[in-house]
Amino acid sequence: MQPTANIVVNYISGMEEMEIMKNSFNITSKYKKDFILHVEDQKEDGSVACSDLNTSWGSGKWVLENYSKVNPTFRISSKIKTWKYLADNGNEISLEDANTDSDKYHWYAERSEDGTVLLKNKATGKYLQADYNNKAINSTDNINSKGLNWVLAEKVNNKNLYFNINSDISYENRKFFGYKINIDKSLLLSDSDETNSKSLWKFEDGSKPLNDTLLPKEGVFRFKNEALGVFLYENEQGQVAYGKINKENEESSQWTVNVKKGIVTLKT
Repeated sequence: MQPTANIVVNYISGMEEMEIMKNSFNITSKYKKDFILHVEDQKEDGSVACSDLNTSWGSGKWVLENYSKVNPTFRISSKIKTWKYLADNGNEISLEDANTDSDKYHWYAERSEDGTVLLKNKATGKYLQADYNNKAINSTDNINSKGLNWVLAEKVNNKNLYFNINSDISYENRKFFGYKINIDKSLLLSDSDETNSKSLWKFEDGSKPLNDTLLPKEGVFRFKNEALGVFLYENEQGQVAYGKINKENEESSQWTVNVKKGIVTLKT
């Protein structure tokens, strides 16, 4: 098989970090920069084409889907202090400069059946907890503790995706409705306005090196076409094709991503 293909990925203006995983982009030729990779209109399978297609057409738009079998982690940074990250130092949660890529800055987002999220620290294995009595946050390894469930509410600020991290209020804690993680002189729970920069948080892909705005350098991904919902895969002739996922192309539709000097290399 022909194992690699060199492409350049051009992001839509304003996209960065976690937004890359949600929004669509064009895949352009390394040699003819006005040529983009696209599917043929109305065909749900076939060989991909590369031409000077209108960049706004859905047939030339692709969405990156993380297919890594390892649970992804996230770094959580503040909108108002973009260089600082939530860290778990045992049972104390702090906002710190990430000079090294320690696991204490990495969080798993575990979704519950009710749609809320538990945030588990990679280094300590403890869960982020709302301390209602002190209007603060801490961490605990007791999965049955109160205050572990959070609601992530999407907010768009200057075309960038941020979240309010809202405490999930049960009936007995209803007086804390609308309270969210906020940064003032310290980390706290407060009922600040949802658009306040102090209450906005960004979830960065933990597989990316710190301050790296390119695609993740590790992991397995699929490329899904925005218009038809079909995927890129390598066929038996070593050609890049597209179609629905089935037993024959389940593995060949998975791509590893490497980035060097702005050139993205995909390998099955």
